[in-house]
Amino acid sequence: KLGLTVAPAGREALADFTADREMRVGIVTGTGRAFSAGADLKEMSANFQAAEPGSQRGRHLEPTTVQFSRNPKPFIAAINGLCLAGGLERALDCDIRICSNEAYFGLFEVKRGILPGYAIHHLARLIPFGEAMYMMLTADRVSPEQALRWGMVHEVTEPADLMPRAIANICCSPPERVPAICQT
Repeated sequence: KLGLTVAPAGREALADFTADREMRVGIVTGTGRAFSAGADLKEMSANFQAAEPGSQRGRHLEPTTVQFSRNPKPFIAAINGLCLAGGLERALDCDIRICSNEAYFGLFEVKRGILPGYAIHHLARLIPFGEAMYMMLTADRVSPEQALRWGMVHEVTEPADLMPRAIANICCSPPERVPAICQT
C-alpha cells in the first residue's frame, strides 16, 4: 500500500535512478498477486470525514506522490496483479503500461466518498472520457481485456512473459534518443 512512509524512500530512489547514467529505463512492478492496492482507503475516508468543512481535504496524501511522468527517463508499469486506486494512478503516470492477464484495475475511492487523485485529472487523457467517468463513478473492476481495448494498457501478456516484455520494450531503443522523447 502507498502510505506516508513510502514517500521519502520513493523520492530518494527516484533521485538516485535519475542521477545514474547507466540506468536508461525504470520498470515499476509489484510482488505477489498485486501491482499496488494504493493507499488505505478506510484511513483516507476517516481523515476526510474528520476534516473541518472548507479545509483542504486529502492534502495529507500529496507527499506520497512520486511522479514518474516528470522524469527525463521513461517508466514502464509491469502490472502483475491487482492495480487499484493510488496504485492505478501510479501506473497511469508511467509512459508504457503492460499487464499480465491476471491483473485487474479499479478506482474504488467513490465507495468511500473520496475523489480519485491523479486519475480525476489524467485518466481521460489516456482513455475515452466516457470510460474514465465510468471507472470513477461506478468503482467497477476493469479486466485486462477492457483496459487494452480502452487504451489504458498497451499490451496484455501471460504472467511469465510480463517482465521480459517490459524489458524488451525499451532495450531496443537507441539510448541517446530516449530522454529526448520523454522530455517532449
